[in-house]
Amino acid sequence: MPFSKLLYCAPDLNGVIMNQSRPPIAYTDTKSFGYWAIGLGAAVAVIGIYSFVKQMSMGLGAVMLFCAIYMFAAAYFHFTMNGKRTTMTVSDDGVGFDGGLFVPFSDVDKIWAGNPFPTMPGNILSIALHLKPAAPVKQSGRGWKAVFFLTYVGGNISMIGKKKTISYMTPGIRPVSGADMDQDDILEDLYERFDDFQNR
Repeated sequence: MPFSKLLYCAPDLNGVIMNQSRPPIAYTDTKSFGYWAIGLGAAVAVIGIYSFVKQMSMGLGAVMLFCAIYMFAAAYFHFTMNGKRTTMTVSDDGVGFDGGLFVPFSDVDKIWAGNPFPTMPGNILSIALHLKPAAPVKQSGRGWKAVFFLTYVGGNISMIGKKKTISYMTPGIRPVSGADMDQDDILEDLYERFDDFQNR
């Protein structure tokens, strides 16, 4: 079963402690969603224009053209913004994010990761760091980046139970340098580092 389907909780390693230090891995976001968006936008635009020209349905044509403009805008943002900065860095002590936020594993209770939009093309990935009650976190909105499926990170405090979470969503990530890693490899490395920290 791929790691993207699991709710991670550290297994019992029968007292085995992993102390081997590994270098941090820095990740940047990919442009794969942008290629999909521009292709779909072109197809939707053709339908919209055809609806107007043939006077089939003005309402359908307007909706299709609006969707096409949205997809072209999304593609533009992905092509011009993605792959130009480090969006996440995973080390043996915690996870760092673009903007200077660092979440130490000592503040993390458990980790959830998965694709919130499994029916959409691409490798959209959401990582939720569920924090311990005493961990500091500020409530933050998703902002305009979430609307276009761009990478963003934010904190959340639930209204029920006051549970604290740091959420990171990206249209796809890859290592900035070094060997290529797929999504399962990236999550496996994150889970192993978190597990090793808990068993120090």
